[in-house]
Amino acid sequence: MELYSTEEQQAEELQKFWKQNGKTIIIGIILGVIGILGWEQWKSYRQGVMEENTHEYMTVIRNLTADYNENTVKAAETLINEHSGTIYAEMAAFNLATLAIDQNNDLEKAQANLEISIKSSDDALASESKMRLARVYAQENNFDAAYKILKELDQDIYGAAVSELIGDFKLLEGKKDEARVAYQQAYDKIKDTPEIQGNQLLKIKLDDLNETEAAVQPEKKADTAAEQKK
Repeated sequence: MELYSTEEQQAEELQKFWKQNGKTIIIGIILGVIGILGWEQWKSYRQGVMEENTHEYMTVIRNLTADYNENTVKAAETLINEHSGTIYAEMAAFNLATLAIDQNNDLEKAQANLEISIKSSDDALASESKMRLARVYAQENNFDAAYKILKELDQDIYGAAVSELIGDFKLLEGKKDEARVAYQQAYDKIKDTPEIQGNQLLKIKLDDLNETEAAVQPEKKADTAAEQKK
């Protein structure tokens, strides 16, 4: 059975439908077009903002790196404050912290900026910031804070680097035996990987401690023998 028996009936039904719903359909089409155009304009605007922010970031960091002075530091701090919570602010804080140590050994400024960059949603930036902040704590002899922040790092990814840092910190504390254990752990984690080629310093640290221990051993044996004779 046909839904409409004649073409005239189909035409009548179509006219009736259009009278009832035509205005709604047209409004829907218009809104849809506006929505698409609005979304494209929004994307274009966001792209423009990102490009502008990137240019601003690159300019500030380039000037800061070329000439670390009061004005370039203030420019970096302004960028950090005005773009708080963005990757630009976090990267600027990380760079400012690095230069604060390299240029003036300003641990206070470095710590303040690293505490900004460790909150980054970028895992790599946050993790590197935590390792650098741990170094700052160690330089301030705040070893408890240094070890605590190292525990927050992903051991599967940063395990070797963490163990090496622990070795460095133990040496600063004068705990050579514990430093040797930490260095050995770090070495064991990367000895069969390409990473060992880029970290010859770790092997040097470990060898130095092993040589020192080997030199001390005969003296320990002599002292023990002397004690036994007594």
